[in-house]
Amino acid sequence: MPSALDRVLSQINKVANAAVEDYDGNGEWFLLESDDYYDDELYWTLNRKWHQIVGPNMREFALIYCEAEPESGTWLHHLSTKDLQNEYAPGSHRLESW
Repeated sequence: MPSALDRVLSQINKVANAAVEDYDGNGEWFLLESDDYYDDELYWTLNRKWHQIVGPNMREFALIYCEAEPESGTWLHHLSTKDLQNEYAPGSHRLESW
């Protein structure tokens, strides 16, 4: 049975044909990029379908659009543990920078 992360990444690919980069190699932060959308368009495309994408795993994921360099872009944050779920807010967020 696929993990929640596998299902969400598959849904992201279906919705926006987005490439996924495991940013730090530990399966927590993923940079999402698409040849079909600019970063902000990608965020809004995924945001519109967010409930469909995450399904019953709503508490385990955050979709984040960061406007400022150097980490600008659309990000998926996998809140895989209770500690991460308590520390970070799930859902969709737009940030100027971090």
